[in-house]
Amino acid sequence: MMDLRRRHVWKYRRLLLIILTPLCVLPLPLVIRTKVAGCGYTLVLMAVFWMSEILPLSVTALLPALLFPLFGILKSSEVASMYFKDFHVLLMGVICLATSIEKWGLHRRIALRLVTFVGANPGWLMLGFMAGCAFLSMWLSNTSTVAMVMPIVEAVIQQIVSAEGEAEASQQQSNTNNAGNTNPSFQLDEVETQYDKVKEIISAEIDLKNVPSSRSDKRYRTQKDHMMCKGLSLCIAYSSSFGGLSTLTGTAPNLIFSEYIRQFYPECTSINFGNWFIMCLPISIIVLVLSWIWLHWMFLGSNFSSLLRTSRNRQSERERLAANVIQQQYDALGPMSSQEIVSLIIFVLMALLWFFREPGFMPGWSSLFSDYPGFATDATVAVLLGILLFIIPSGRVNGTHYEPMITWKEFQSCMPWEISLLVGGGFALAEGTEVSGLSEYVANLLTPLGDLPPLATVTIACLIVTSVTEVASNPATATIFLPILAPLAEAIKINPLYMLIPAVLSVSFAFVLPVSNPSNAIVFTYGHLTTMDMVKAGLGVNVIGILAVLLALTTWGTALFDLDTYPEWAPGHGAANITGAQLYIRVSTMLDPSSSEESGGELPPDDEPPIKPGKIPQKVPKSEKPAGAPRTQTSDPSPAVPGEDKDDQERLKKEEAERKIKLQIYVFVLRCIAYPFNAKQPTDMARRQQKMNKQQLQAVKERFNAFLRGETQIVADEAFCNAVRSYYEGAGQVGTL
Repeated sequence: MMDLRRRHVWKYRRLLLIILTPLCVLPLPLVIRTKVAGCGYTLVLMAVFWMSEILPLSVTALLPALLFPLFGILKSSEVASMYFKDFHVLLMGVICLATSIEKWGLHRRIALRLVTFVGANPGWLMLGFMAGCAFLSMWLSNTSTVAMVMPIVEAVIQQIVSAEGEAEASQQQSNTNNAGNTNPSFQLDEVETQYDKVKEIISAEIDLKNVPSSRSDKRYRTQKDHMMCKGLSLCIAYSSSFGGLSTLTGTAPNLIFSEYIRQFYPECTSINFGNWFIMCLPISIIVLVLSWIWLHWMFLGSNFSSLLRTSRNRQSERERLAANVIQQQYDALGPMSSQEIVSLIIFVLMALLWFFREPGFMPGWSSLFSDYPGFATDATVAVLLGILLFIIPSGRVNGTHYEPMITWKEFQSCMPWEISLLVGGGFALAEGTEVSGLSEYVANLLTPLGDLPPLATVTIACLIVTSVTEVASNPATATIFLPILAPLAEAIKINPLYMLIPAVLSVSFAFVLPVSNPSNAIVFTYGHLTTMDMVKAGLGVNVIGILAVLLALTTWGTALFDLDTYPEWAPGHGAANITGAQLYIRVSTMLDPSSSEESGGELPPDDEPPIKPGKIPQKVPKSEKPAGAPRTQTSDPSPAVPGEDKDDQERLKKEEAERKIKLQIYVFVLRCIAYPFNAKQPTDMARRQQKMNKQQLQAVKERFNAFLRGETQIVADEAFCNAVRSYYEGAGQVGTL
């Protein structure tokens, strides 16, 4: 009876989880009636649904559109605007190209040509398939790449297994004919038995369709064949993720990261196709080569000397037959069709335009539109070339028939609309966490990590992200962690890119379980692998990936993105920058509230050079002069006279120039005051928490007002210098402003 109840509960587990999860978390917004609690409720709900996949991922992504308006976090119209952004236009253009490549078979030609180039040795075959799969996944989705390449790998695997049986039969026949002291009757029986086995193996049909074979130990003649099949299968699943790392469009987490930076750090211009390619291509190559060595050692053995047998005369029979079947498949494709040539041209053109839009080391083509900086993005290129594929004819045009390279129906069948909704939900979730204050709250909880070295903090973040992405989808993991890690980086005053780039790359390291990503699942269904095979191999590849990312982060990545400094485009940029920024605002407000409000954000302290003493004018605007000060110009209205407009314009220009000069003087004074806050080490909390006491601030204020009245010069003012000196001497005293 109990077993029956358990079966019923297990049968309806999805429905129970859908109902119980919101109810269990509901006390959070009911008891704590704040926007932070409401956003936290939404985040927990979406995280559970995404990880368990009890609802389709795209359906879960719609929850912000339902819950954020109800909790007063965002208006419904504001949430809706998050579901279609620049990312979606970029994705549509890329899918147009992918549709054309798949329709006309260019992907198959590229994969087979690459494999024929490296040879038929299992080790070289593995490397060739990995390189080809990684290259394709730079431009196509990882799932599509695996689905395209895996049938070719399966055909090669079957041919190699059959070739092994044929070679053994030939060798056995030769030994039988040469043996002179063996009973002929036993010879005949043995040959017939071997012949029957070989006939059974050779008669097996090579399946070139995307249909996995059934799991059976009879598929492999030896354990060596089985291990080879495991290695070739895993190399396809893993290499598709390696290639996707190297381009912004190669995988969904990269696109999510790019759009997140564009939305929340709009002044950050360093994240573009060229810089990302320069940063991540070496990572992909390092991870691919080291993973190939790891998989070769696990499944093909440690005899790497066999890779040196390049001569055809030194190849084994199975290697020659495998090379023949690959060459036959490539020859069957025939010469390149005009449609393949057009797809290849569009493919190369898109890559070049992406790379040279803003390459970083030279002016890109976007500089031709300097009047509209930042308007043209990678999506502009993608949608332009995508539209061309709907216009360019696929063949000769006659009066009655015209067919473009791709049709809208074909595009719709390839467009991953569920990914579009998923990414939109991630953007909505990120915006909600920012508006509600949840991201700041979580960052404050994680600020103890700031006491650790930055590299240790990043390593911990990578390990956490890699662990979560094994049980959750890659896009979902990226959308969950980006809004958390970015405020953390701001709180501990390190470059947000220093935290986000390794984290988003670690999202793609989902290699341990068959359910970690669709690529693993496709490979697993072919029946060559067990879960433990993936766990053992995947753990090693995860370690290789994280180490390669950390290597890039501390070497060429730091030089490329200037990761060792806190950038100007990040919030809180300034005098290192907690107390110093607050001090600037407070002093400016006390001295001249109107100037502080109008222009305090226009000329931050680090953007203006200090004024030389000999070039500081003594004249200030009328509003700053005391009642007894002599007037230089009246502001009373007077009758209109010729030239009055010109005089007014000159007066306004002069006042504007004087206002800027005064702000520059603010900068000079505050640089003297806030110097101790400009600590280079972001973790030097003690120095950042120092404050001026009231007497020191009052002394600075009085002498500065005296300067504004023209009564003294700051540099020659002994009282002012004494005030600054006394502040330095009493820096250990903490007072309140």
